[in-house]
Amino acid sequence: MLINNNESQFLSTILQQVCYTLDIAQILTPVYHPANQVERKNIDLKPGLTILVGDDHDSWSEKLPRIRFALNPSQITLDILQHIYNSDAN
Repeated sequence: MLINNNESQFLSTILQQVCYTLDIAQILTPVYHPANQVERKNIDLKPGLTILVGDDHDSWSEKLPRIRFALNPSQITLDILQHIYNSDAN
């Protein structure tokens, strides 16, 4: 499987023929567009992640849940017992 980003070198006739001959499936990723939802979330995510990570660039994956939690606009409507036991306290 070959995953590519729609760059011209990946769309060439020669590469298409090679993939066909070798039975390699090609998957094209969406073209970058600054207004799409993923790019918009990345714009929100980057400043907080930059602050939390600081100089320890290897720790970004550990910090990501905190940033996601801070950016999540949904509210929790169940109390803790409902989450743990799937029932009300009453």
